Amino acid sequence: MDTHKATDFVTTGAQSRESQSAFHMLKLVLDTMPQPVLWKDQNFVYQGCNAAFLNDTGGNEHSIIGKTDFDISDEATAKKSRAEDEQIMKSGRPLLDFEIVQRTHGDGKKWVSVSKLPLRDDGGSIIGVLGIFHDLTEQKIAEDSLRVSEERFTATFERSVCGMSLTAAKDGRFLQVNQVFCDMLGFSEEELRGTTFQELRHPDGLDLDTDRLDLLMSGEVDTALVEKCYLHKDGDDVWVLVSAAMVRDTQGRPLYVISQVLDISERKATEAVLKDFNERMHILFDCAPDAYFLLDHNGVVIDGNQAAEELTGYHRLELFRRNFSDVNLLSTSDMRTMEKCLADVTQNKASRQDQFTLMRRDGSTVPVEMRSLLMTVQDFPMVLNIARDTSERKYRD
Repeated sequence: MDTHKATDFVTTGAQSRESQSAFHMLKLVLDTMPQPVLWKDQNFVYQGCNAAFLNDTGGNEHSIIGKTDFDISDEATAKKSRAEDEQIMKSGRPLLDFEIVQRTHGDGKKWVSVSKLPLRDDGGSIIGVLGIFHDLTEQKIAEDSLRVSEERFTATFERSVCGMSLTAAKDGRFLQVNQVFCDMLGFSEEELRGTTFQELRHPDGLDLDTDRLDLLMSGEVDTALVEKCYLHKDGDDVWVLVSAAMVRDTQGRPLYVISQVLDISERKATEAVLKDFNERMHILFDCAPDAYFLLDHNGVVIDGNQAAEELTGYHRLELFRRNFSDVNLLSTSDMRTMEKCLADVTQNKASRQDQFTLMRRDGSTVPVEMRSLLMTVQDFPMVLNIARDTSERKYRD
């Protein structure tokens, strides 16, 4: 046997075994990849694919290798794929990360990112096309859900009947405000963006429960319900009720604060008027010359004035939640008369005026004329009992 031929045979056999081993290793690597991969020759005939591609198409190597796109796809899809392959073969440039939509069983669809690259031999000549596919369906569904969620939030934010704002947790800057909030303070959205809510606070520090809001902005609590006084652009006070919540990232770090803001200026103005009215009424009540006893329908004392304390010798707190018989202010017979008087008044009968003998704390007695009137305090029916000392009149008589 020719020694050279024998040597060539051995060498050729060794190279063949090495090539087969390398191909086998490459196939293992490709089959391990989660992305579908295929390769075609220069005639656009499938020469191979990995396990992910077969799993994705539901075929096997015998049904893929040796076929073209026109054999395994519908005509429209095959024409589009052939045009892409021809472009790559002609230009020598890859097509990277372009998206396609594929139909699936049951009229479903999935989104796929495709990259196609030219395959070259050792001499640099193009001998085929390599295709790599990445399923984007879950990502697209997540993006679509996020888009719908953002659209829903935007619609709620913009169409809310109360003011709404989004502020940065880091420094309190307004990131987003709706038109109601702008109208509430007289500023445009452009003027408010970049401004901090601290800059809008009333300079006299009229805010209530600001400590809770400070804790929210520092990230120590997640919600806050506070009354705040802002300054309108024209300088007027604007009282608001703020319901704020902290939004955090997946690591629990504060991102921004979303707030619902309700204008309560009219309520605060009404409260101020009522407070002033109540203070004036209390002055009139407390400074009246006659003794005033405010009773419930059972004759239990709810309040009294200074003259009542002087007339009875008891402090009003000693009479609170007690009736006249508990402290022996009236005799048994007078108490029965008083109870009948209260019953008549609470049944919307005319006010009663009767004569009584009042027993004071020190044991002395004093004749009094009592008149009872039905009135309503905070939607509750009560009786105002007015007692006048008639000692001087009896003395003159």
